[in-house]
Amino acid sequence: ASPQHSSPSTCLWSRPLPNAISCGRVVFTLLAATGLEMGRFFQRYYDDDEAVYKCSGCRTHFAQYKDLLSTNFRGRTGNALLFNQVVNVTAGPLEQSVMTTGLHTIRCLYCVVCEERVGWKYEVAFEEDQKYKEGRFILEEGLLSTAGAGGGESEA
Repeated sequence: ASPQHSSPSTCLWSRPLPNAISCGRVVFTLLAATGLEMGRFFQRYYDDDEAVYKCSGCRTHFAQYKDLLSTNFRGRTGNALLFNQVVNVTAGPLEQSVMTTGLHTIRCLYCVVCEERVGWKYEVAFEEDQKYKEGRFILEEGLLSTAGAGGGESEA
C-alpha cells in the first residue's frame, strides 16, 4: 500500500519527521517504516520530456523549469535560482541568516542521495518586502545540471 501523508512532517505509518519537506503532492525525506533508525528513500523523478534541474554530483532530480521563479539570486557558490517547489531534498535545522536583503530564518537543503548542500529554504523573512520568499527554495546554480525538454544534459 502506498503511504498517505497527513501533514508535511508525518506519515501514517511512521513516526513524526521534523525535517520533512512538503512539495505540493508529495513529501520527501527519509521515512522510517518501522520506527527504527533505518529508513528508506522515496525519490521523485520527472518525465524525460520535462526540463529538469538535477544534482550535478549524482543526477538526482530537484525541480522543473516550470517551478523556476527567478534567476536573480546569489548563493555561497555564485548565482542561485528561486523555485516554488523542489523534491528529493532534506532540510537542516532552522538558522538565522543575515543576507543582503535582511534577516531571514532558513533551513539548509541537502540532496537525499549524495547529501551535498545544494541550497536553502526560506522559512521566515523579517522585512515586509521580502515576505514573497517565505516557503520558497533556493538552489545553487553551480551545483546543478539540467536535462530534458528535447535537449541533452548540461551544466545549469
